[in-house]
Amino acid sequence: MTFEPAARASYPQWTDERMRFSDLDPLGHANNNAIGVYFETGRLGLFREAKLHDGKPGEATVVAKLLIDFLKELTYPNLLEVGSRVTRIGGSSFTYVQAVFVGESCIATAETVSVLFDLSTRRPKKLDDGQKARLSAFL
Repeated sequence: MTFEPAARASYPQWTDERMRFSDLDPLGHANNNAIGVYFETGRLGLFREAKLHDGKPGEATVVAKLLIDFLKELTYPNLLEVGSRVTRIGGSSFTYVQAVFVGESCIATAETVSVLFDLSTRRPKKLDDGQKARLSAFL
């Protein structure tokens, strides 16, 4: 599906986030690492809502690729929302696009590839049919 990453209407899943004073850099705006943390908060919200690891001890999800586009300056204070949308589901990996918003204004977008990971073997693990189905709800 083609969509506009900087448009609020593109995202079926939302996670609230709050900018912290400690997120500021010497220029007085959000540090690029802080914006990465906002995307992490959104990622965890998506995984929780998709029940990605429900009943699956011994597995985790690791980031294999993360590409962030910084679009606008973000200053303190602000309440943020992180939108998430799954764009591809593979055998053990899946791709999703996210955006950080202040109101209607898109601050940054990200594309991430995550891999299901077996904590005992330290290797990728196949997504099961239930995990794929739950992730599909966010396509």
